[in-house]
Amino acid sequence: MLTRTSTRKFLYQNGKLNNIITNDESLILFRHMDKLLSERSTTHGQALTAGNQSNSILITISAEKQEAHAYSPYGYEPYFHTAFTTTGFNGKPIDYFLEGYILGNGHRLFKPATMRFYSPDEISPFGAGGLNAYAYCSGDPINFLDPSGRSRATLLYKALKKLFPTPTTKKQVGQPGHYDDVTSPPSYAKVLSEHPSELSTAKAFLREDLVSQTKIHEFHKVEKLGYLQAAFNEHKKTEKFFQMPSTKKIHKKTESEFRAQYKHHQQLEDNALRKMDQLKTMLAQIRVAES
Repeated sequence: MLTRTSTRKFLYQNGKLNNIITNDESLILFRHMDKLLSERSTTHGQALTAGNQSNSILITISAEKQEAHAYSPYGYEPYFHTAFTTTGFNGKPIDYFLEGYILGNGHRLFKPATMRFYSPDEISPFGAGGLNAYAYCSGDPINFLDPSGRSRATLLYKALKKLFPTPTTKKQVGQPGHYDDVTSPPSYAKVLSEHPSELSTAKAFLREDLVSQTKIHEFHKVEKLGYLQAAFNEHKKTEKFFQMPSTKKIHKKTESEFRAQYKHHQQLEDNALRKMDQLKTMLAQIRVAES
């Protein structure tokens, strides 16, 4: 556990926190892929960690003591201030001074005790951030997480990122999750042989995501048609012969607003349809690999 100090330096590797250096202490985090295995502090020594599927640290063991942690759905842990580890909910480092998690490598502060962010989302309310600019995971922290501090992602984000890493320009032969042919996507057959249980988990998440995207697609389809009909009705009102110019102007403005909403839902419907096609393709590839 890092103590209060005037200066703290955070060092990252491949987008993940790797070292924390203060005036009095240095902390190193050891990982295998996305999983945190241990932390080593120059003050408190080595501590082994064990976490769940979302990488939340549940058990920490050192030569001196052992600690167990349980979290609320939003990651609140009332006794975490006693911990000698820096990593907590969803595998993110906790800031003991601010009593929260600074997600996105310093982008936004999330406080589990209040179940909200302390600053608004830049891509809310009409973007991927959702309607509430301060909400964490759009109010569903059980099925989603927010590693970037900008928008929620399903647990599939972690499962597929582990199984199908982004191809790089360098070969990392002999390491799980990396393949000799880095210029093309990894073979599903090879993934199936190396990670059968993870692939089964990923398939379950894919199916859940497909159901969610189907519902999102149907919702925006209905909303789009409703706004189109409303815009048509407003347009008919502007064609009435006897009406005040100010009234006609109001109808034209309302029609324009309805058409803008129609285009907005049309775009979201198309986005959901593209995601559905991608999910169906991935499920089909997995079925071929399993047969």
